[in-house]
Amino acid sequence: MNQLPLRILQLVSSMTIGGAEQIVLSLAERTDPRRFEMHIGSLSVIGQNSLQPEFERLCLPLLSLNARRFYDPAVVQAVYHYARQQRIDVIHTHLTDADVVGRFVGRALRIPVLSTMHNMPHNYARQRRDRYWLERFTARHLTTHLVGVSPKIRELYISQWRIPHGRISAIYNSVRMEPFLAVPAGVSPSRHYPGPVITNVARLNPQKAQHLLLEAAPAVLQSYPQATFLLVGKGHLENELRQQALALGISQHVIFTGVRHDIPDILAQTDIFVLPSRWEGLPLSAIEAMAAARAVLVTDVGGNSELVESGRSGVVIPAADVGALADGLLALLADEAARLALGAAARQRVQLLFSTERFIQQYEGLYTQLGLHLPISPSQLLQEVTV
Repeated sequence: MNQLPLRILQLVSSMTIGGAEQIVLSLAERTDPRRFEMHIGSLSVIGQNSLQPEFERLCLPLLSLNARRFYDPAVVQAVYHYARQQRIDVIHTHLTDADVVGRFVGRALRIPVLSTMHNMPHNYARQRRDRYWLERFTARHLTTHLVGVSPKIRELYISQWRIPHGRISAIYNSVRMEPFLAVPAGVSPSRHYPGPVITNVARLNPQKAQHLLLEAAPAVLQSYPQATFLLVGKGHLENELRQQALALGISQHVIFTGVRHDIPDILAQTDIFVLPSRWEGLPLSAIEAMAAARAVLVTDVGGNSELVESGRSGVVIPAADVGALADGLLALLADEAARLALGAAARQRVQLLFSTERFIQQYEGLYTQLGLHLPISPSQLLQEVTV
């Protein structure tokens, strides 16, 4: 039997700013160093790998590779040698590239592999066909245990991918809430903007569907001509979105901030946080906004309806419905008391349901069971929370 501390290799596709990468950072920061020795592996360099300085700050062992393509044999070999030399006890993978590489390496070295599934199962089918089938095949046949980021998503993997009940747990995502809990409720009258602020924090890509927010903006501006729309993040659709705003005649009301590291400050200036996604797992940016006591509006995809109780801790609308998006924004803007009440309820909900302490304890339990080759207990399969 292995001796503690157990050596855990967190394997992620890159260190860009995204939900999965933030989860890896939280695990690296918060797991008990007396019980777990964390190693970080990144397969690709994308852009500036914005989170790499955060990982370097932790002074953890870091394997940074530069994969040129999906499933690069040289990268697989490098991870294989690293895991063997460092005597890794558990490989924890995140996102398709890392999932496939980590699972093959784990099987070759007989190391348990834990994979967090950050999206719904059918969302992986949006990838290139070979990537999808490798993801699904290795999940079913080469992964020791999987984690769905909500109970609903866990059930979908059981029904759609036929993952056995005993091989997949449900653990809600979490974020470092302290900076967001410190944001005052309501919006300061001395903020930088003349009118209401509607904020989206996400990559500028098809999944996050910022183009739908821009389509809804003219209806909002008819009633609130001083409204500002903040799009926080980068992505390959930025130029297209800028052109769309120009064509709609709203470019002076839309601010593209790029990547920002002061999200609590941005949320403090925000009246409504909106995420019009086409698909999701469990979005961390929405959890952050709720912790900051903002009124949130999200689409009914992935785990969003588990995160937000529509009418009680936010608003949930159908996906790809511009009319519902505009109506939801207008209703929230028209009732400041309702916005404040939804924000207060949202903050309370995420503190209870998405606490970092609970999140870390559940992953530490899985690491221990897998690293010591113990059976996963039934209580670890499904997160039991009463809200």
